[in-house]
Amino acid sequence: MSISSLGIGSGLDIAGLVSQLVSAERSAQDTALARRTSSANAELSALGRVRGAMNSLSSAAAALEDADAFTPTTASSTDEDSLQVSSSSGAQIGSYAARVVQLASAHKLHSQAYTDAETEVGYGTLTLELGDASFAVTVAQESATLEEIRDAINNAEDNVGIRASIITADDGARLVLESETTGAANSIRVTAAPDTGGEGLSDLVYDPGVTENLTEFSEALDSQLSINGFIRSSSTNTITDVVDGLTFTLLSETPDADADIVVNVDRDRSSVTDAVQSFVTAYNNAQVTLTSVSLAVPGGTSGALVGDPLALGARQSLRSMMTQEFDGTIGSLSEVGISFDVDGTMKFDASVMQEMADTNLDAVVELFSGDDGLAAQLGAYLDGFTGDDGRIDAREDSLETRLEEIEVQGERLDRRMERFQSRLTAQFAAMDQLVASLQSTGSYLSQQLNSLPGFTRTEAG
Repeated sequence: MSISSLGIGSGLDIAGLVSQLVSAERSAQDTALARRTSSANAELSALGRVRGAMNSLSSAAAALEDADAFTPTTASSTDEDSLQVSSSSGAQIGSYAARVVQLASAHKLHSQAYTDAETEVGYGTLTLELGDASFAVTVAQESATLEEIRDAINNAEDNVGIRASIITADDGARLVLESETTGAANSIRVTAAPDTGGEGLSDLVYDPGVTENLTEFSEALDSQLSINGFIRSSSTNTITDVVDGLTFTLLSETPDADADIVVNVDRDRSSVTDAVQSFVTAYNNAQVTLTSVSLAVPGGTSGALVGDPLALGARQSLRSMMTQEFDGTIGSLSEVGISFDVDGTMKFDASVMQEMADTNLDAVVELFSGDDGLAAQLGAYLDGFTGDDGRIDAREDSLETRLEEIEVQGERLDRRMERFQSRLTAQFAAMDQLVASLQSTGSYLSQQLNSLPGFTRTEAG
């Protein structure tokens, strides 16, 4: 006898009963796996926050490891409409008398006026030179208009830096040739080899001292800057090699030849304290992050790394580095205005730092940027902490492995529960079939008894 649907024999909701039994069996295990997954992800998130804070601290320390950070300069010009000046750390403190004698300019030529841009000029070959470089343009008879010659020049693949344009004025259209680079060495020369019948191409020739059919309206010139009476020339209007560490940008010629522009180079005091302040801020952020991820909150939400030696060790190591005694002239950070609050964060008095830098800059540089200075020590520690294969990498790898194992355990649980469900279903199916069989037998016996002669059913009562 077969049962086509579970529960027919017993009248029970066997499918629902099996589902509840399976759910009860796996509930505690699902909860445990979910709790372990959540814990691992929370630790990964906390480690990510720690890595970010430590990387910021590392960047701030690296800025202090460069001794140039403590010797910055700033440059100013008394006439920034004519001359602008910027400085790097290599600039020497002092002042200079400057004048913009001449600006660099690009060579520009223009042709005679033609009726319009579609006027045919001539055909053959144009050779255009810019300094020592050159390229040739073939002008076909059917493409010999002023605008087609312009396009042929601009579209030449080997164009060495000559830009062509057309200016249309009241008296007609002119071809304009302009060097894309300034400087006396970048002058334009144009020669032509007209084909028979295309002799008009010769009107575009410019060969100084020989044939000048084009008109020069901007000469190719180098810039000239006078510094303390000495002239420095350049092909551009930016000069970087006249005074070490200074960049001069020439904007216009000095109008009064007898009135010098005064260029002053001073120490940039604010950038020194700014660099140290950035370091202090990064250190405080790191300490706050390490504290928050390892803080135990009774009855509340604790950090994901409570009691973790990685976070606790990092806090202690950083504090030890900041409070150590240094071997140089400056023995502690307190001498440059850095002190500590009770919560372990730093305070910075920039005025103390500035006074020390003014009186003994070398000692300040040694403290932060020396071979065994604070920045070098901190950089080495942080590299082992956040660098490739560092402590955070190792922890993250371990957590990723743990999550993979939890996932595998979840898959195993799924398979085990599938087998458990199948076993329960089979057991209940057998029970259901047995109950159905017993019910069928009972019905048969009742029928047989009822059919016996003289059998009388009596009601209990």
